[in-house]
Amino acid sequence: MFKVNTDYESSLKHFQLALIDCNACTLSSVEIQFHIAQLYETQQKYNFAKEAYEQLLQIESLPSQVKATILQQLGWMHHNMDLVGDKVTKERYAIQYLQKSLEEDPNSGQSWYFLGR
Repeated sequence: MFKVNTDYESSLKHFQLALIDCNACTLSSVEIQFHIAQLYETQQKYNFAKEAYEQLLQIESLPSQVKATILQQLGWMHHNMDLVGDKVTKERYAIQYLQKSLEEDPNSGQSWYFLGR
């Protein structure tokens, strides 16, 4: 709710507390970390978001759907943000991420849409 109400500082605090809490939770730690990465992206802290997404991709047991969504987000960020340099390089990275996303989830309408753009 803090994220929805744009209280990003409180949102990040509570996501981080959820990560270290050992009680049962409806979200896995991977899903919480994903929400933290999205929070950075929402705040336009794109380099932090990119780093957080890339760290998640290093997890071996990452669910396919989560991996597809992370790759989709990275592709869209490379298309829209100045993360890697000139336009040709940005687009090449964006296409690669979106194609990898579709390898994980070939039925993702959002990834197909982004790739078309």
